[in-house]
Amino acid sequence: MYYVINDIDNPSLDDDDEGPFLEIHEELLRAPKRGWHSGAPLEEPPTEIIQVEATPHFGYQGPPPDYYDDAISLMSPRLAQVLQKTGVDNIEYYPVVISYRNTGETYEWLAFNIVGLVSAADPANSRIKSDDAVALKNCSIDGFTLDPTRTRGLALFRLAENLMTTLVSEQVKQAIEQAGINTFAFTRAQDWIRI
Repeated sequence: MYYVINDIDNPSLDDDDEGPFLEIHEELLRAPKRGWHSGAPLEEPPTEIIQVEATPHFGYQGPPPDYYDDAISLMSPRLAQVLQKTGVDNIEYYPVVISYRNTGETYEWLAFNIVGLVSAADPANSRIKSDDAVALKNCSIDGFTLDPTRTRGLALFRLAENLMTTLVSEQVKQAIEQAGINTFAFTRAQDWIRI
């Protein structure tokens, strides 16, 4: 079984918290050629440490979330270590320093690029819609069924139908949970909504 990594939900925060507790200032970043979501090795990988500015909200204190996937893809070193220990070997990592505005706190994190897009949704049993008639990359999803025969045996991959949907195997999910990493959630494919 596979699960979607859900970086919108953060079980480590109180249910009363609203909005993003940490704003990553993506407008200051320059995306590499092909971008972080292409599924291909970066054509021109960063040669220097990537500097990322962030602003904590609602009085948040502490490190960034372990997984953040938007204009830039970021993960904590501890998450990268868990993934490597479970045999995930299709990720490129690049050093990042995240600096908090106002406090000056810094964290050494990693930018990541998942190599390999997998078209693994079962179209007959999935609610996937494309506005541009192209059934890949930017489809909206209102639940889908994964065809396990099409995962290529990968323990972690981006779904080709929607590049912002990353799936992990049951084994990887369990390893992450056992490591005490709880700053993102896991969602079953049939419950995943991405518009």
